[in-house]
Amino acid sequence: MGARSGDDLKVLGWDTSGKTGYLFLADFADELILRFTKVLEVDQRQHSEGLLMGIAEALESAGLRAQDLNLLGIGVGPGSFTGIRIGLTTARTFGQMLGISLVPVSSLSMIEAAVRNQLGELCADVLVILEACMGEVYVRRGRFGDADSVERVMKTAALPHFLSESGYSEASSRPVVVVLPENWRGHPVLG
Repeated sequence: MGARSGDDLKVLGWDTSGKTGYLFLADFADELILRFTKVLEVDQRQHSEGLLMGIAEALESAGLRAQDLNLLGIGVGPGSFTGIRIGLTTARTFGQMLGISLVPVSSLSMIEAAVRNQLGELCADVLVILEACMGEVYVRRGRFGDADSVERVMKTAALPHFLSESGYSEASSRPVVVVLPENWRGHPVLG
């Protein structure tokens, strides 16, 4: 589904794969314009309630009805099975009720896009690292204009080698934004 030149595509999207959820409402004609963003600070047992309230808040804030939407963008992980299931079930129900398409998007790339938008720096290199469990992390390396973005799961102990191999070091002159879980402040690998 694409928008013809001059048409206004209204996109509602969310990601519930982590302990924190994200919700956005955007218009897209010639450029993407975010009309609403919200962080859903809820635990896994309450994602569905927080998501539904966030959707209602987004639509009300933008002065739209659900029937005005053209597309749903949904984070499909990696992350919590329960959170992903809640997000996908909600999206599928909305999509069927409204007769609109769903677009699955990597949860890590949604975080990367949100960071780029927040910084107003679309060309920034963004490294997203999220805790997976059992000594593993989810990693996404996204470089502007690089069609070969890397997304993988790895042992936390392998992270220094990955960073070095990817060209991230203290000596690097390339600016990079690193997104980490809050509990990683002062992490021995990343400082």
